[in-house]
Amino acid sequence: MLDLKGMQFGKLTVIAKTDKRYKRGIVWLCECKCGNKEYYVPSDFLLNHGVTHCNLCKWKDNGGNTKVFIKNTNIGIIKSNKIFSHNTSGVRGVYLHKKTNKWIAYINFKRKRYNLGSHKNKEDAVKARKEAEKKFYGNFLKWYNIEFKNKND
Repeated sequence: MLDLKGMQFGKLTVIAKTDKRYKRGIVWLCECKCGNKEYYVPSDFLLNHGVTHCNLCKWKDNGGNTKVFIKNTNIGIIKSNKIFSHNTSGVRGVYLHKKTNKWIAYINFKRKRYNLGSHKNKEDAVKARKEAEKKFYGNFLKWYNIEFKNKND
């Protein structure tokens, strides 16, 4: 197996081998020149598919229109206030469960879905969602804004 540690692929520098695997290949921890210090890339993507920069660079180069995952978190989604077209409550992460006639609240963070409970009224579900946003997104966005200050603008 080829050791990629220290090798340069465009803006990416391979930092270390991880225990993660992608299609039986090694996933490497890389650092990008844009400041993204935690970007994971499979060997095959570095060697055969021409990956030379992180998603943050791709996002910046494409005017912020592509998904950017930092620490398994989609930055664009959590920073956005956009309501998806299939949403009927007008609040992200809140919907009416038709069979039980209760309002369900949930939040997604780091590629996991957290159930915030079922509620008799919409206001309680919205309150649960807003509290969860502060809990999950608040400190993460503070860290992100400090770590990537002026690098994604």
